[in-house]
Amino acid sequence: MPVFQLSLDVNLDFSEHFKLAKQLASLREQGVMIIGSGNIVHNLGKLNIQGKTAEWAVSFDDYIKKALESDDEAALLDISRTGDSARLAVPTDEHYLPMLYIAAVKHADDNMLFLTDSFELGALSMRSVI
Repeated sequence: MPVFQLSLDVNLDFSEHFKLAKQLASLREQGVMIIGSGNIVHNLGKLNIQGKTAEWAVSFDDYIKKALESDDEAALLDISRTGDSARLAVPTDEHYLPMLYIAAVKHADDNMLFLTDSFELGALSMRSVI
C-alpha cells in the first residue's frame, strides 16, 4: 500500500491545514493510506510522574472526541472555545495538526473507532483514531 510523508507548514492556521487536507482526500480513492501521528493533548511542561491526569486534559480530549464523532469541523478548528484547556492541551500545534488531516479526509460513511483513550503522565492523550 502506498504511503508518503508530508511536512507541516507552520505558517498555515488550522483552517488552512484542514482545507489542504481536504485536497488529499482523493488519494484514498487511489489506494493511498493516510496516517497522522501526534497527540490531541500534548504538554510536556505539565507532565505528572505520579500519572494523575489533569482535568483540563480530560476536558479537552473529550471535546475533541465529541467533535470527531459528530464531524464538527468548526469545533476542531476553533479549539479556543475550550478556553484554558486548549492553551494547555495544545501549547504548540505540531502534535494536534496531524489529527486535523485525518478528520478532513474522513468519509461520511467511515466507521470511526477509538482504539485507545488513555493518558500518560497526566498531560499526554494517547487517544488513537482509526
